[in-house]
Amino acid sequence: MRAFIIFLLTISVFISCDEVITEENYTDIIELKNPPILTFENETFDFGTIIDGDIVTHKFKFTNTGKGPLLISAVNSGCGCTVTRNWPKTTIASGESSYIEVEFNSEGKAGQKTKTINLSANTKPSSTKLRLIGEIVGPTDTNKNN
Repeated sequence: MRAFIIFLLTISVFISCDEVITEENYTDIIELKNPPILTFENETFDFGTIIDGDIVTHKFKFTNTGKGPLLISAVNSGCGCTVTRNWPKTTIASGESSYIEVEFNSEGKAGQKTKTINLSANTKPSSTKLRLIGEIVGPTDTNKNN
């Protein structure tokens, strides 16, 4: 009986130490006394005026200015024309910096545009919005004679 109890205790220790971080529980790792703080150099990038079909790439640089480890769980855009190319999938220690790389394809998107990138992390609040803004003009017709 004693060996059986020791066996159960051993199994429960191994099971309890094997917690996987998922989108549902990532906010549970916030240390409330020393939370991570996600500080971006700029949350908005103005790409100016570009020609329809141009592709814009930008790196949103940030630093964990809090005291706890920062974990970004998701980076999503609102449409297929804006894609996140690179972002850290491991924890960022206090004082460390990194970036989130975003690519915007302007094909068929003429006019003034604002594209939003939604970021989820173990911060309070857990959601941050990044923005790309600018104007897209139609391609120049090089076949016209003046």
